[in-house]
Amino acid sequence: MNFREFFRYEIGHKRTTRKIVVALGFALGIVAVGLMSWTAIDRLWISPGERNAARKALFQLDALQNQGVLSDIDFVARAKQIEGRVDAAEKAAWTTKDRSIVAKLMKYQSVISESQALPRKQIMAQQRELSLADPNWKQKWPPRSFGVATIGFDSRELHKELD
Repeated sequence: MNFREFFRYEIGHKRTTRKIVVALGFALGIVAVGLMSWTAIDRLWISPGERNAARKALFQLDALQNQGVLSDIDFVARAKQIEGRVDAAEKAAWTTKDRSIVAKLMKYQSVISESQALPRKQIMAQQRELSLADPNWKQKWPPRSFGVATIGFDSRELHKELD
């Protein structure tokens, strides 16, 4: 039996065709389940290395947030340490969930930096207002009390995800 006869007889037969269709359907089903599983894992799972690195960065960010306004030298030193922790968390990220946590850590870090710079901006704005209004403004400084405005960021969500 040559190839043409085999092809015409075996492949054209209903039972053989049914076996091929069932085998292809089974293979496609396994591929579909695998892809759905991978997508679910990618969206929901936090890798252990990322969890540890993100926790360390989050605890340092919380400590810096609770310190209040620091001198520039102290703040820059602590910010560099935290930046190293956030970079380590970024390098440990595997999944989409990991990368979203890193993005939230970076946002938290930028909020803390903004809250550190805000009181200085307020002081400079008030000094500018006084210098324009009164040439003897230094004698009357400070004109009114100004509190440290806190820029809100809810770190509880990060804590909940990482615990």
